[in-house]
Amino acid sequence: DDCKFLSFEEWKKLKEADTKAPLSKAQPGGPLPNQQAAPLPQNASSSPHKPEQQPVPEDQGRVYKDKFNYASGDCAATIVETNSDAKGAAAILTEVKDSYLLNKCLAASQFVVIELCQDILVGSVVMGNFELFSLMFRTVKFSVADRFPATQGWHDLGLFEAQNIRAIQTFDIASPLIWARYLKIEVASHYGNEFYCPISLVRVHGKTMMEEIKDSDRSTQPAPAETSRASPAQETPAAAFGWEDGAAECKVRGPFLALDQYLRDLNYSANYCDVPMMHTNVSHPALPETASTKPTQESIFQNIVKRLALLERNATLSLLYVEEQSKLLLDAFFNLENRQVRKFEHLLAHINETMYTQVHYLERAVGQIKSDSISMFRAQSAQALRSITGLRQETRAFAGEISFLRKLVVADTLIILALLVYVIGTRE
Repeated sequence: DDCKFLSFEEWKKLKEADTKAPLSKAQPGGPLPNQQAAPLPQNASSSPHKPEQQPVPEDQGRVYKDKFNYASGDCAATIVETNSDAKGAAAILTEVKDSYLLNKCLAASQFVVIELCQDILVGSVVMGNFELFSLMFRTVKFSVADRFPATQGWHDLGLFEAQNIRAIQTFDIASPLIWARYLKIEVASHYGNEFYCPISLVRVHGKTMMEEIKDSDRSTQPAPAETSRASPAQETPAAAFGWEDGAAECKVRGPFLALDQYLRDLNYSANYCDVPMMHTNVSHPALPETASTKPTQESIFQNIVKRLALLERNATLSLLYVEEQSKLLLDAFFNLENRQVRKFEHLLAHINETMYTQVHYLERAVGQIKSDSISMFRAQSAQALRSITGLRQETRAFAGEISFLRKLVVADTLIILALLVYVIGTRE
């Protein structure tokens, strides 16, 4: 009778509250049960006079490329749109210094839209101008979009100010905002006073969805056993002040995009030719007045992983929910069966009592009817006898009267015949 069936959401909230209750009661400063004393190093020697062997340094090799250029023509990056006065726009996708995107400095609008190789989170944009007798770009604006034409508008990554040097300059993007397929570069102002304003090179570095999911998996992996045995003096400030839990819960949430926006072929080419730089790269932060603080959009892989984890968790909870509901149903059916048995027994007892009362009443009614019938039959018999006796007397009286009338008729007939004879005799 006390079985209460909860909905799945109510049952889920109740289970989560029951799970969090023991965790909140645990003491954060207590010792962990799995902590053990750190073992001695295997190379420790009991003899203090034994000389230690110096490790032989290994050859670290030579790195030819540290970042992939997603605006390279080798990986199928293309130019989709420029201003009307621009010439040779495809030159910025190559590493040839003698070719460049040429614009007149008097042009009202100077921009170029590049379709990148893959959908990436733009981390940095590299630009360079190696032409001597030309103007150097000064203020540059970067915008990204996931499709072209940008039906939902361009997302501004920031407004950057370059230096007046003939070298490669790197512009770091603080907030990539979305998974971009198209990058729009707008030049707002220049240094100096020349006729042409070229751009020799554009590189775009960033992180693909697979790299993002790998980095997130790498960050969520548990630390090695050595870190768990570290002394309290080596704790990070975040662990010392208890900030780690809050940082783990502070996750970036972005809008969910359609699946077909991300199911595209991922073309990755290893044919990359790096041009040796003549000057040191100069990194430029975004201007503070145009810096964007919007959260970065999540990748489709992260959404899939989160939804799969949520689906797996809901499936496990569903099995537990079904199991508990089955137990509740069994208890409810058992209670219902007992209740129905009691009701049926009470009903049978009531029916038996009613039938006994009805039979007893019928017996008394039958006896009363029988006695009344006998009395009525006797009265009717006496009345019938009296009626028969009266009828007999009346019949006898009626028979006497009939015989008298018969005699009277015979007398009348004789008189009439005598009169008739007399009349006939007198006429003759």
